[in-house]
Order: sequence, then structure tokens, then C-alpha cells
Amino acid sequence: MSLQTNSSNIYISFNQTEKYACFGTPIGFYIYSINPFKKILSRKIDCGVSLVKMLYESNIVLFVGRTDRGLYPNNKLIIWDDSRKAVLGEISYNSQIHNISVTKQHIVVLLEKKIYIYNFETLFLIKSIDI
Repeated sequence: MSLQTNSSNIYISFNQTEKYACFGTPIGFYIYSINPFKKILSRKIDCGVSLVKMLYESNIVLFVGRTDRGLYPNNKLIIWDDSRKAVLGEISYNSQIHNISVTKQHIVVLLEKKIYIYNFETLFLIKSIDI
């Protein structure tokens, strides 16, 4: 489940076990445990984050930037390993990413007119669907 709030420009999603909430903000992303409600991770990202997802209860975070240009634009998916403090992979598109979903096996990326499904480990494109 995720929620985009236009008035505050904050994106909210829960991990698959619903034990953590992920927040994308104009200055970066935050991850909080739900019970007890406490910040467990925060990263400043130049120009902010429009989408953020946590892979189950791991150190892997997928995010998309907010702007059209820069290191983390809104058309590039970033796969971040917080334990290594390093980018594991990135996938760029010709248009803005509208949503992402992740499981241990797959990454699904939604663009305005297309859906892409990748193998999580290899980032190999499994299927693309015109919508």
C-alpha cells in the first residue's frame, strides 16, 4: 500500500510485512518502524525522493528522485544497499516513473504508457507491457 499526498509532497509506503513505513520527501527518504514508531533510517538525497520502497525487512531500498535532471532524476530507478552505502543498480527510462513495486523475485516499474517487469537479482527485463 502506498499514498502520495500532493499538499505536503510526501510519498508513503509500507514494506511487505507492514512493520516499516517509508517516506519520500523533498529532502530524501526516511524509514520508520511502526511498533514502536521510531526512525531507523534517513538519507538525504539531492532534490528529494518521489517514490521509495523497502524490500521486506532488509537493507535494500528502491527509490526514484523528484526532478527531471541531476544524479537522481524522476526517470531513474535506484536500488540502494544501505549496509554498504552503495547503489547496487539503476535503471533509466525515457519518461517519468509513476510507481514501483518490489518482491524478492521481481521489480515492477510503472510508466505512463508502459509496465516493465524485471528479475530482481539480475535486473534482466522479463516483460514489458503497453498500457
